[in-house]
Amino acid sequence: MSAEPSDEIVKNEILSTVTASMQAHMRPNKLRKLICKQVNGTNWTQYQRVLDKLIKKGSLSTQAVGGEEVILSLNANAAPAPEKQDAPNVITADVEVPFEIILHLTKKGHQKQKNVELNTKTKITFDAETKKALRTHLSDVKTGSLTISRSWSWIPDDELNEKEAKEAAEKQLNAAKIMISQMVKAFEKNPDRFVIAKAGGTFAEQDEAKKRKLEATRRGPQHKKNSQNEDAVDEAAEKKHRRFY
Repeated sequence: MSAEPSDEIVKNEILSTVTASMQAHMRPNKLRKLICKQVNGTNWTQYQRVLDKLIKKGSLSTQAVGGEEVILSLNANAAPAPEKQDAPNVITADVEVPFEIILHLTKKGHQKQKNVELNTKTKITFDAETKKALRTHLSDVKTGSLTISRSWSWIPDDELNEKEAKEAAEKQLNAAKIMISQMVKAFEKNPDRFVIAKAGGTFAEQDEAKKRKLEATRRGPQHKKNSQNEDAVDEAAEKKHRRFY
């Protein structure tokens, strides 16, 4: 394994590469690939360390383009730096699902929802009615609505062209839709797996407990007193019975 070169060598190569670039700006990842290829022994960690120092000292300038910080060219003949772009493009898909799927996505701190978002680089949101049902624990709600969103942007020196960047975003959006549809199919096949058990048991068990409590309240304290008297009579009879043995 070759020894890591000095930071000075990496710094000079970065400045040289940025100066020689005929583009108005470069993406840090693209520059990193060039430097690691051109300087034997360097690595991503060293490159990032040296790059951060150059930016901090003002030797290099950056600008936000398409939601990403890019490195502005040091070439006086390069095209002027692009103006800051508007918000990234956003594609969305609205999906209506059984409310049990909403509960499944949001249980345990939205764990399932976060998994879908992480694996597909999307964002899942719920409409006002669905949020209200979640907040108030409405048990008569049958369906809920969610929106899957995927934002994307493109700048001229991307490895993908604009059409390819949009198609990649659409594929990830579709992947999220497929994951949700698979949950729906699993629910239709085996709905019991999606029953949410909370403190005190499932919703059905909680309802049964409420009925028993309500029935006890209707009977009042007299019923409790009668029950206690009956227990006392039974205990006295048992003691009397034991004396004959």
